[in-house]
Order: sequence, then C-alpha cells, then structure tokens
Amino acid sequence: MKSLLKIGIVCGTVWLSSSCTSTQSIEHGKPFAIENVSKIVEGKTTESEVIALLGEPSNRTTSSDNRVILIFHHSKTDTQRNIGFMGIGSKSEHHNTRQTVTVALNNGIVERVSSSSGGE
Repeated sequence: MKSLLKIGIVCGTVWLSSSCTSTQSIEHGKPFAIENVSKIVEGKTTESEVIALLGEPSNRTTSSDNRVILIFHHSKTDTQRNIGFMGIGSKSEHHNTRQTVTVALNNGIVERVSSSSGGE
C-alpha cells in the first residue's frame, strides 16, 4: 500500500510540475548574407553583381532621373511561450532580428550603399 501511495505522489508531482512550450517564427523578406555588403564597391560594382551577392531585392524603384534604388530587407521574430500548469509561471520570450541594405545605382553602377542590422 505504501508503494502505491509513493507512486501516486510521484505521478501527481510530475503532473503538477509539467508545462508546455511552443515556438513561433514570423519572417518578412528574404534572408541574405549581410557580410556580402562589404564586397560592394561604390563606383565599380554593377547591378547584376549586387544581385549575385545579395539575391533579388525586396523592392526596386526608379527615380525621375533614371537612378535605380534597390532595397534588400529581412526581419524575423521568434517567440517562445512557456506555459506553466494552469497558467502559473507562464512567460514569453521574443527575439527580433532585422537587416536592411539600400543600394543606389546610376547607369547600372553602384553610386551609394548603406546597411543596417540589429536585433534584441
């Protein structure tokens, strides 16, 4: 009888201390290698070379003076939720990363490039 009571206590403790974890990721844009930005040389690198380095841009616009602006953007948010028994001890953690590169082209040659990246 005592061993049955011990098993019941152990099972009850495991059940009460159990929790659930879920993870969700949300992405915008296409990932690209931010380290390749250093390979872009203003006044020398061509549009096709930029695309070979970074992939297809998220956005492409042409100004009234025929300059082309390429924007490469990627962001990702990972959320992990730990839900304790009956909501007790529940918590959420978020991790955000973002990368943006803007390339201005004049006659198919890089005129200016800027980049930013970060996370929390």
